[in-house]
Amino acid sequence: MGKKISLVLALVCTSFIFGQTKVNNYPLLNFSGTISPGKFTSQKSTAIHLNGFLEYTLDRKYSVRGDVYKFIQGAASSSNLVLPYQMNQLYVGAFRSFGKNNWRQYIGFQPGITVSRDLLSSYNKPQINPSYGFKVGSSFSFYKYFNFYLDLSFNKTQLRGLHSGPNNLNEFLLSGGLGFQIPRKIKKVLYPHWM
Repeated sequence: MGKKISLVLALVCTSFIFGQTKVNNYPLLNFSGTISPGKFTSQKSTAIHLNGFLEYTLDRKYSVRGDVYKFIQGAASSSNLVLPYQMNQLYVGAFRSFGKNNWRQYIGFQPGITVSRDLLSSYNKPQINPSYGFKVGSSFSFYKYFNFYLDLSFNKTQLRGLHSGPNNLNEFLLSGGLGFQIPRKIKKVLYPHWM
């Protein structure tokens, strides 16, 4: 029992020490993948997506980020919503960051596309629809190459091609977990003084 308590205290102290040191050297390349639960806004139903992102953090304030969502068919609970048979979403947008040291909060807007297909559609072909997403989140860098993050997204999209007309698939998605970051080194170019 004493060894377990000592191990927990050692881990807490180590993370506290790493958390106090500045580990972010900009620019950074951030990426991760996770499973994201979602809640549709128009109906009482939930869904699960595979989510991955790639983010290039230019400096302390600005970054460009791309997110990919893959709907897991059969992992949704629905009472009366027409769910897609396939749905893939791709978003790319700009983000503004706030915070100090290793703790970063961010907000961003991401225009994108949704490729979806439903078994009840009139021609049963994949439909490409415009969509957009708003995202807020927070990340904490605890080591040079790792961070913990938590994101809340609102994605606005539609399932088109149905006999009854377009079906809104707007949803809130929650993502979080262990993120990876790679500090990028910028080579300094020496300019000759030829004037």
